[in-house]
This record gives sequence, C-alpha cells and structure tokens, in this order.
Amino acid sequence: MRCARCHRDTPSVEEREGFWARYLCDVCNEYEETWKAFKWESGSKDHTEFDRLYDRLGELSDQIDGFLREQRLESEKNAGPRISGSKVEP
Repeated sequence: MRCARCHRDTPSVEEREGFWARYLCDVCNEYEETWKAFKWESGSKDHTEFDRLYDRLGELSDQIDGFLREQRLESEKNAGPRISGSKVEP
C-alpha cells in the first residue's frame, strides 16, 4: 500500500487515526504527530521544547522531500527521451 503523503510503497503504511483517517507510513505519521505537538507548544513558555519540535519537523520534512525526490528521479529515468529532455544518440 502507498503512503498518502510521500507515495512510497512500504510495509509500515497503515490507516492512521485523526481528523482525516489516512494511510501513512511511519515517517509521515511521525511528521503529522510532531506537527500537532509543535502547534500546541507554540504558545507555551517552554522555548526549548518548541525549538526541539521545530528542529525535528525540519529533519522529517527533509527526509520526506528526499523520498519524493528519489521517486521523481526514478520516474524521469523511466520516462522516454521526449519527456525527460535527454537526447537519443543514433
């Protein structure tokens, strides 16, 4: 099954509870949970927890972007020369 956010087909994808029940992998689910905690922590006086959650969101976001980049490059590699822009040598 494919993840709703990063579109990877991994064994960790399962239906997750929440406002919208979605099929997410472990990494994307952790991102969602961290985002919720970050929003709740934004009004708190504990800036260290806010900073930790902010840093973790950045790490998870970079990881998800890497998954999407890999898929895009794989798709471009599998595309024909007309679509990918590469020239075919005779």
